Amino acid sequence: NSIKGEGFFGKVGRFSYDTYNKLASTVQISTVGRKVIAVFFIEDSRAGGSPMWSPVSLGSGNRTVNGDNINFEGKTVNDAHAEIIARRGLRRFLWKQLKIATGKEENSLPFENILEKSSDNKYKVCEAVKIHLFISTAPCGDSAIFPISEATDSNVIIKTHQPLMENEKQGLLRSKMESGQGT
Repeated sequence: NSIKGEGFFGKVGRFSYDTYNKLASTVQISTVGRKVIAVFFIEDSRAGGSPMWSPVSLGSGNRTVNGDNINFEGKTVNDAHAEIIARRGLRRFLWKQLKIATGKEENSLPFENILEKSSDNKYKVCEAVKIHLFISTAPCGDSAIFPISEATDSNVIIKTHQPLMENEKQGLLRSKMESGQGT
């Protein structure tokens, strides 16, 4: 299911939005409005042929909540970042994978366990499995203002990012503003 000329990142974005839209269509609440989605998915190449992609955690959230809608009584989530929600789901997924690998739980997932025992008797993600994260917009904070300008090719793998500190706002403590004004 690829579109002609679509690169890896285009496929990742389309897969992530398709996953979100499929799930959102099953919910009886309005998902209209500005939202951010984050999807963790595995790319499994163990079966040979084309790798299989499976979503393992999805989060949707908003950057800010208008002051009129903030609830100080704990009745609503005031600041739900999609990345954090998705990360929590990924941690639960990995914990379940560990339980399956150690025989403490049966595998009810539509794919094989992604963990294997290493030579030092610890568990690790299988070599043929990759975990990817898609976020529909730049993360908040320094992640949004430290550009990775040196990596524009999908074949470039960055091991460490060395911020250039070209902007006087980089690295400073910032606070959350109201009505989508950023940080």
